Amino acid sequence: MNEDERAEKFFQKALTLDEGAATAYYSLANLYYNADRFEEAAKLYEKAIANGIEGADAYYMLGKSFEKEGLTKLSIPYLQRAYELATDDIQVKLSYGIALASLEMFEQAEPVFKEILEMDIENADAHYNLGVLYAVSTSNTESALSHLKEAFTIQPSYEQARYVYDMISLRN
Repeated sequence: MNEDERAEKFFQKALTLDEGAATAYYSLANLYYNADRFEEAAKLYEKAIANGIEGADAYYMLGKSFEKEGLTKLSIPYLQRAYELATDDIQVKLSYGIALASLEMFEQAEPVFKEILEMDIENADAHYNLGVLYAVSTSNTESALSHLKEAFTIQPSYEQARYVYDMISLRN
């Protein structure tokens, strides 16, 4: 039996002994998430939260589970709650901003990406996403190009940023 199977049996046994064991739900959910069993993970993250697990991580992971299942709209309230709880976590902010932008909620996503850049001006992902946001939701081509260029300047291997930059440049 491999380590994951042993851990799964351990957490399941813990839950048979105590149905309110929030940390067992959370740990089992993490195991399932890492095994790409996102639907099962989401159900367990929900139980962990319902049973009192605290902090941003369970909300974040629940949101990411929904997102991995293609349910981005359903992920938003959980990613938002994680964003509210983890005010210094750039990855949480980035995931929330990307989810908003993917649902074309550009007015809500823009300040999230700007907030990331206030915390870390060298965040290539925030620059890229802000550049794409400006490219698709505004006529502010100059800002779009500026942020995209910043993304691949900070991270030269950021091919997607360079590709989008080149596409916009060719149109103008």
